[in-house]
Amino acid sequence: MTQSYCLIQKIFLGLICIICTSCITYQTHEINKKNTSTSIEPPAIESPQFSLPGNAYYHYMESQLCKSDKKMIAYIDHLKKASKMDDTVYLKKELANAYIKAKEYLKALEILENITLQSPDHFDTWLLIGGIYQAMGNMEKSISAYETALMLKPDKENIYLLIAELYQKNEQIDAAKDIYNRLIEINPESHIAYFFLGQIEKKQGHFDIAIKHFKKVCQLSPKTLQPLFELAHIYIKQNKVKKVVKTFGSILKKDPDNTQVMIELGSFYYQKGYRKKAGKTFLGIVKKLKKYPQLIKKIAAHFYDKKQNDIAVFALETMQKELIQSNGISYYLGIHYEENKQDDKALVSYQQIEEQSEYFENAVLRMAYLLQKKGDFQKAVELIEDLIAKTPDDIELYLFLGSIHEEAQEYEKAENTFKNGLAIDDTNYKLLFRLGVVYDKWGKKESSMAQMKRVIEFHPNNANALNYLGYTYADTGIRLDEAETLIRKALKQKPNDGYIMDSLGWVYFKRGLYKEAETFLSKAITMVPEDPIILEHMGDVYVKLNQPRIALNYYEKALKFQKEVKNRQSIEKKIQDIHSTTNQSKNGKNNQLIEIKSNSN
Repeated sequence: MTQSYCLIQKIFLGLICIICTSCITYQTHEINKKNTSTSIEPPAIESPQFSLPGNAYYHYMESQLCKSDKKMIAYIDHLKKASKMDDTVYLKKELANAYIKAKEYLKALEILENITLQSPDHFDTWLLIGGIYQAMGNMEKSISAYETALMLKPDKENIYLLIAELYQKNEQIDAAKDIYNRLIEINPESHIAYFFLGQIEKKQGHFDIAIKHFKKVCQLSPKTLQPLFELAHIYIKQNKVKKVVKTFGSILKKDPDNTQVMIELGSFYYQKGYRKKAGKTFLGIVKKLKKYPQLIKKIAAHFYDKKQNDIAVFALETMQKELIQSNGISYYLGIHYEENKQDDKALVSYQQIEEQSEYFENAVLRMAYLLQKKGDFQKAVELIEDLIAKTPDDIELYLFLGSIHEEAQEYEKAENTFKNGLAIDDTNYKLLFRLGVVYDKWGKKESSMAQMKRVIEFHPNNANALNYLGYTYADTGIRLDEAETLIRKALKQKPNDGYIMDSLGWVYFKRGLYKEAETFLSKAITMVPEDPIILEHMGDVYVKLNQPRIALNYYEKALKFQKEVKNRQSIEKKIQDIHSTTNQSKNGKNNQLIEIKSNSN
């Protein structure tokens, strides 16, 4: 229901917010980015007087002194005692609110529903009941309680909106439309109701009806911009160029510095091939950017979220020419160049960012990544080492530098880098884990397993370390029971992780339980269909199950996705072995036929 230009802030009968029964306030719809909240005033409730029998007032006052999360038990206990001594609605509702605050919703419900039996016209009590059922996920009972409140006070607009939103969440769209129409019947000038009806019709593709509703909102609330955005978006879908331009123009007349309009209108011009108009529109943002440089983040995020990289590059390059030097534009231009696979341009753009800029460190990291990607490890290392010299306590830099050495197969340098990071924080699980991986790649299995044990020692539920250690045991054919225990523990943390599922299958393979291995590896392939190791494992299983054709199919798929030379050679040998075995089998059968024929002669 929520749109990028939200007309409404989510109406929420938050039980946490409803602590004091003397006032219930609902945060309602946001029009034109301004809060227009309406308070629903419940019937006046008398405060406890000194005339309360016995010690009721004493316990009430004690409860107020304990009214905090840390003293919740005492707070409730005193209210229970006060309520037993005096049967006033005030104390009952105070106790119900205490239970709500403690999230003991059923106890609160019991009290509130008893109040409605005694006094069925308590408007705010029905609201609290509706809120509790909403928090418990019981939409039907929540709506029923709100409807009862609405019968008591049929002029409360917020309740209509709240019920309609619940219907929409429950995908009961026709019921939501009925509620909005009921609201319009009692208040023909409810622009909020018309707006939501417009949104529903738009979503259902009923553009003509939606346009009618949004125009009605504009008529009832001329300063509101949101319906104009909605109209523009419909006209874009209908490819009505003049109406799109006119509608966006109407917004700019009301709000000349509206950046969102300039972004959307410029993008529309670009997509229609009107490059000059697009450029001129994007230049309109520059004035605001000079005043608010942080605005570039919003602009870049808009294009990134919509995957409009070509438009982003055009817009940012256009604005950069006007601003000459903008660290923000240079950085986000680099990001979008990367998205367009223009890595060389991205590098040049990142290099333009000044050292004192907030974007500088991230730009250097991006440059290092691109250089690493190109195989220029030395330059990538130099960039990160320079950053470490300036910020020697930044753990993430050691992780990045170590990963570059690791990819370059400079395992000793990677080891030293990760150890330097661990000298700053010796329990950092990322550093411990990466060091273990380096030892594994380096052929130091014992050291690798020792590191993974250290990760688990400090972080017992680290799924990656549990899986890595378990798989290492399985792959080397040792401690298979312990391996299964570790892997199953990892699987509890990440039940949909295909790599962990593969490890479990590999344990069964090593036990010689090939059908069980097949079951788990099939699940793993469903989760990670293009992983060469998992595909190769499945091929190994089918070899053991004496199904060479199926094995060959998985080996060929594994070869397609495997990039490492050593691993490719291993798969190629397995494929060759299957072909050799098949040919030998065929030759054996042919020899048997020749022998049979000669004997028959």
